[in-house]
Amino acid sequence: MQLPASSEKSDKTRSVDESILNLFYKLSSNISKIRVEACSAILRILLKKQSEANEPTKDLQYCIERLIKGLASSRDSARLGFSLLLTEILKQFDIIEIENILELVKKHLTVSSAVEKKDAIFGQLFAYSSIVRCGKLANHSHLSFVVTALYDLWEGKNYILRASYEILMSLFSQLSEEKFIETLWPLFKNKLTFGWEKSSADSIWPLFLCMRLFPDAVTAKFLKKHWNEDIFHYENFDHLKKSLRQTTSCLPTLHPLCAEILHFCMARKDGKDIWNALVDDNLFEIDQTRKAYVGFEMVKKVLQETQKKKTIKFVLSPKFCTMFTKSLLSRKHPMNPAAVQLAGFLSNIVKQSKDPDIQMIILKVFLQSSAPFDQMIRLKDVSAIIQNLQPDAVKAYWELLKTFALIKSESDEEEEIGAHSKCFQSVLQIGSLVNHPTVVFGH
Repeated sequence: MQLPASSEKSDKTRSVDESILNLFYKLSSNISKIRVEACSAILRILLKKQSEANEPTKDLQYCIERLIKGLASSRDSARLGFSLLLTEILKQFDIIEIENILELVKKHLTVSSAVEKKDAIFGQLFAYSSIVRCGKLANHSHLSFVVTALYDLWEGKNYILRASYEILMSLFSQLSEEKFIETLWPLFKNKLTFGWEKSSADSIWPLFLCMRLFPDAVTAKFLKKHWNEDIFHYENFDHLKKSLRQTTSCLPTLHPLCAEILHFCMARKDGKDIWNALVDDNLFEIDQTRKAYVGFEMVKKVLQETQKKKTIKFVLSPKFCTMFTKSLLSRKHPMNPAAVQLAGFLSNIVKQSKDPDIQMIILKVFLQSSAPFDQMIRLKDVSAIIQNLQPDAVKAYWELLKTFALIKSESDEEEEIGAHSKCFQSVLQIGSLVNHPTVVFGH
């Protein structure tokens, strides 16, 4: 249904329920609970008024137009609150059509002297997000139009890549493969034919997303013509490594390409080989801190996504451990803040895990490296990991300490001193296990 043309602002405001006007200010609150409560309150008012009308009420018209305009606002958390309410309105009111929203986006969120370019871009992004998340776009005639607009919006703008990726994943989750092939694959197919020589991290990630979620759409014939029949063929590794190195532009968020490559590493039988080539031998170089930061974020993401011990083991590789522990122990190292944060993350993973094998895999990251054992064992995160070990993990830790205590150095004097120190500290640790919670409480 076409929304009536807007009247003068003062006339509109005077005719709108005062309760709605007062609640609008709360939609911009930085406190999530206040935004959600304001959204719910406005919805209740609109639903009650609209139940008695056949056409969009003035209150509903006012809300929609103000919401679209407000998506360009950088004030507090206005975009979050406004997009939340817009999404719920689209869900609740069938009388409001997607076409109406797109017309208002074109009217109020195009780049002009009145709207700063970046504000307009973010406004459009949040508008498309609401349209997607309302759940009505998947079966709508404007599906291809909205995705094309979103694609054009993110191109060349790495600051909205991650958000665009999340929106696209949300939409794809609503589509069957048949629907995707029919409506959207022609668009993506046309945009993804540029080949390796012209590829970049920012341009190639949609290909990986389409391959993962709609494998029957991205045919071997298409891949062979433009990319190689197997995208992860070793002949493509140099191109992929180059693209991964470019993902530092998206920091501190994880680039969509990184996220997609992770999925394939976890799913494919040759995932370890892919990880070693693209991440281990590419990102964990001592003198390349920004690349290592990307690697750290990828490790964190894997640990959040999987409980497969085989995968966790190859992700927490010796090369990663060396980079991580050196960064962690040296406060002057440029990667130290990231390493400290990662240490806390690993400690929390152990605390949440009930799997003793996973707990030990993570503990060994700290203990089976070239880093001084006595320094590592004193770190608060390592102490926390040890305190949170399951009974079987405590036994495994005890066995590990025994091997350290019995170690003998056959090298030079300095290494011999280090071995004696490790031996001494291991004996102390064995003694301290008597006070471990699982021992004290008889588990």
